[in-house]
Amino acid sequence: MVVDVAIFILLLYFGFATTYLFVLAVFSLLKEKKFLPATDKLNRYAILIPNYRENRIILDVARTALNHDYPKDYFDVYVIADGVEPETVSKLKDMGCYVIEVQFENSTKAKSLNAALCAIDQEKYDYAVVLDVDNIMQPGFLHQVNIVHNCGYKVVQGHRTAKNINTNTAYLDALSEESANSLIRRGIFRIGGSAMIIGSAFSIEWNLFKRLMSDIQDVAGEDRELEIRILEQKIKIAYCSSAVVLDEKVENWGNYTRQRSRWAAAHLDFVLKYFTRGFSQLFNGNFDYFNKVLHSIVPPRILLLAALMVFFILSLIFPDFPFAVWWISLFFLYVITLMLSIPKRFYTKRMLVALLELPKMLVLMLISWGKARGQRNKFVSTPHTYTGEKN
Repeated sequence: MVVDVAIFILLLYFGFATTYLFVLAVFSLLKEKKFLPATDKLNRYAILIPNYRENRIILDVARTALNHDYPKDYFDVYVIADGVEPETVSKLKDMGCYVIEVQFENSTKAKSLNAALCAIDQEKYDYAVVLDVDNIMQPGFLHQVNIVHNCGYKVVQGHRTAKNINTNTAYLDALSEESANSLIRRGIFRIGGSAMIIGSAFSIEWNLFKRLMSDIQDVAGEDRELEIRILEQKIKIAYCSSAVVLDEKVENWGNYTRQRSRWAAAHLDFVLKYFTRGFSQLFNGNFDYFNKVLHSIVPPRILLLAALMVFFILSLIFPDFPFAVWWISLFFLYVITLMLSIPKRFYTKRMLVALLELPKMLVLMLISWGKARGQRNKFVSTPHTYTGEKN
């Protein structure tokens, strides 16, 4: 009896998570929203690139950013250099970048961004664009973001996608990000809610960014903290799939585990801090805030798949397994959800080969959650090793 009750509770939890994601997957298939700007104003942008001890890839990233196809008088590139070699700083300045050198006892991305926001003339720019040190803006990114801002949106999340899929690890990482783009960005935005921001490839009104970031310093997951503050003020976050930024995917499982450990730490802190507050915001009519907190209790997609697969197998092996029909149905519903969320271009033989490493990804995800506590309030940089070889 006790076992049956426990299994029923798990069924309700995983059933909620699967249904929630399935609804988002269906809405993500709807026709893209057309942005009709009220003005054709060219806004001014500060491209902010926090750089922690990276001396190689930053040069190519900065050069590409400087050569972006937006009018040159309307954007500048700032590299916030933390622990960067003097030679690299000199090269960046020679290119035409503004370099803000910082040094912290305990470095965080939030501290670097705040240093830049304080150092830059606040009257000079309308919006700030945040890029990671490995991000490459594709042609038209700022033009597309500018259109959305001119429609009245103060915050725009761009479409971050894989720069490289040269290993199975990178390929699965790319699949995961595209699935997230479909579900928690395009899907939510098509329903009428706020898209969820990532740590980069987003643009935000300058004064709003500076005000909200001022009390975000020593924290893992500054993007989650920033997002919840945006939603608290009932500011809508738009998603623009045509504003594309390439992002380097991790190429080996060791780096993958370290990266996910950092993310897991931020996720755990977020749930503990904001879960109960989400319900009070719902009663105040703030659905976007509540939805963000609601999504935080949905397990990572790979872990949800593993859990449902276990119950699916148990239901097939033991005919009298509690709620067997429901578990089987739930498993197939989730498989359909994942299939809907992954772009068609990924459906190749390469995908089948990469999927063979899913069990390894699952084990590493579990390891990363086990290490999460030790990663709180620490900056853990992800090594960048992609050199541009053919995928």
